[in-house]
Amino acid sequence: MTAVPPVRTPEKRGSGGVAACQVRPDGRIGPNSESYERDLLEKTTQRRAIQKGARRVSSGPKLRCPSSACSTGGGAAATWTPPFCTIVAADTSNFSYLSCPLCQLALPDQAASCFVCGQSAPAPARVYRLLLSIATRDRVLPVVLFDRAARDLMGCSADELARLFAAHTGAARAAAEALNGEMCRMTLRVPRKGAAVEHTRAVSVVPLRDGFRPVIDTLRTLYPRR
Repeated sequence: MTAVPPVRTPEKRGSGGVAACQVRPDGRIGPNSESYERDLLEKTTQRRAIQKGARRVSSGPKLRCPSSACSTGGGAAATWTPPFCTIVAADTSNFSYLSCPLCQLALPDQAASCFVCGQSAPAPARVYRLLLSIATRDRVLPVVLFDRAARDLMGCSADELARLFAAHTGAARAAAEALNGEMCRMTLRVPRKGAAVEHTRAVSVVPLRDGFRPVIDTLRTLYPRR
């Protein structure tokens, strides 16, 4: 008895780009093997290309410091210091928060006192949480600067800068533009897995440009006191 060859249906492609099916000798319907394998190989190649490109730019939690520049101290989070960092963007729209001077707890805006330390604690103080995008020799990544490190760039307290921003429209944008392009040496700390801080933290900042002026000096020139 002569075997009946499989009957092939015209190839059609759906929205997912998968080849059409064929009728097998046993009467079941399955994918056209040749077209299916070709489409699968194409999709796999595209996915690998996307993953390779994504690895070129590291985000905060996924960043791993170079082993030659990395140092740890008894289980502490790893720190590393690139030869230089260039600030490529700064978010000055939401750069600070209220904190308790005693326990350092972050408090909601307009809070009159710390709900942990009670009424006897000093009044909450505004401190920096400045988000920057920096470029190193081989990557671009977001970093966060808290109060001590941010003061080295801004040259004033977060409370003073907030008052200046509130008094002058456009001052926040001018501050971001003043930071753009500055070259610094930063000591970066990679957050541990499960840490509350999501971004890599800059624990120290040293401007490298000769004649560097803090941002507050530029703003006082643009918006002199009356």
